[in-house]
Amino acid sequence: MTNLIISNICNANCDFCFASSFLQERENHSKQKFMSFDEIRSYVHLFDQADIHDIRLLGGEPTLHPAFDEIIAFAKANSKHITIFTNGCLSEIALAALENLSPDECAIIMNMNAKISQEQIRTREKTLIRLGDKVISGYTITQPVFSLDSLIQTILDYNLQRIVRLGLSLPIFSKKNKALHPKQFPVAGHCLAQQSFTAFQYGIQIEPDCGFVRCMFSEDDFQILKKHDFHYVSCCSPVIDICSEGHFLHCFALSEKFYEKYHESMGIHEIRENLIERTNPWRISGIYPECGTCLYKRSGECCGGCLSMILNRFHPIGNSGN
Repeated sequence: MTNLIISNICNANCDFCFASSFLQERENHSKQKFMSFDEIRSYVHLFDQADIHDIRLLGGEPTLHPAFDEIIAFAKANSKHITIFTNGCLSEIALAALENLSPDECAIIMNMNAKISQEQIRTREKTLIRLGDKVISGYTITQPVFSLDSLIQTILDYNLQRIVRLGLSLPIFSKKNKALHPKQFPVAGHCLAQQSFTAFQYGIQIEPDCGFVRCMFSEDDFQILKKHDFHYVSCCSPVIDICSEGHFLHCFALSEKFYEKYHESMGIHEIRENLIERTNPWRISGIYPECGTCLYKRSGECCGGCLSMILNRFHPIGNSGN
């Protein structure tokens, strides 16, 4: 996966956002709020060389880009599948750019627990009505006990795709944002198993994002989730977030520590391999001291959790180390 960070600003205020440090840094020190169209063209050419057929647009809020409609038209003209990561507060121009695309051409991953105002919630409702069959609901677990009931109802009411892309609130390395503590993972795992009954009843599949660990689920809960079509994965690998300064980031959470400066002589696969090599020494550990002797980790069934969380174990917030 490779993402283009086309906007360095956002119209939501999520305390759990692991891009907040990256965005604030650019808002304070950079005049360039958006990736230029020329940069986007050059990166799409780079994608072609790497045989990447998707254009995945992030921010900030990507739909705030002043040329958003032109970017979508350009992606479609180049036969790219388009994925948008958004809070759903879309302008009329952005809606019109996406409305006539089919679900096969475009997926809109919408953060359904983004911190937005009441007025923005009404704007998001309009987005759901007009783009519903292209929308995949995203939900970030910020508390160990949570409910997906209202999200499931929203999926049914607006005929959204019957998928929940489930994430954990993960920490920014050496920074402070709202994140679930590893000690809370088992409670969250049990809660997820209980939530899966209702989702399964309505044919809604729960797909986990990065950072999940196998030991957060008891054996009973794990069997319940498997029965309810929860396809467990444990991953933490370079996603490659490309920003307007030509930096290729391992991911937002590690944006200040692990990135590569783009050179024309390098391809995306080479950049990814460089980042893997640089981070491999840290992957021996995990988010828990017990990860070193864990059979799940030794067998490869578990990655040991979020690398930013691992780094924060050794370099507490306020002391990022070298």
